[in-house]
Amino acid sequence: MYFYASLPVFHYINIFIIVFQGEASVGYTSPLSPTELLIALHNIDSTKCDMKTIMKATSMCFMEKGVYTQEVLAVVMQQLMDQNPLPTLLMRTVLQSLSLYPRLSGFVMNILQRLIVKQVNYLNFITFYWLCVIIHH
Repeated sequence: MYFYASLPVFHYINIFIIVFQGEASVGYTSPLSPTELLIALHNIDSTKCDMKTIMKATSMCFMEKGVYTQEVLAVVMQQLMDQNPLPTLLMRTVLQSLSLYPRLSGFVMNILQRLIVKQVNYLNFITFYWLCVIIHH
């Protein structure tokens, strides 16, 4: 899978600084693209890092709308959907993406259809239901 998932959280903070401040301002090239960073955060082992910390880190990404554009988030969601098992925070990311970029509703509907085929588990079903309600209103 992704070797970045085994990095300690403080490494992600350094990567955040590099990605969000830009390469030129710090004179260093980011080891991860914004897409890779958000995917790596989804793949952190929750037994090694508190889930609240992981959620806080992903929320930091969403605050950077200039970096995490509609297109970047679509690529992230697509790549997360291809993982088996699905990352725990996938549905949260889908909800956050949709709330930031309502134009992603068609793309999200496609994701929901794919989740039906993958037989979404019960815990994600509630989020799945609310996504359907949000999209149809």
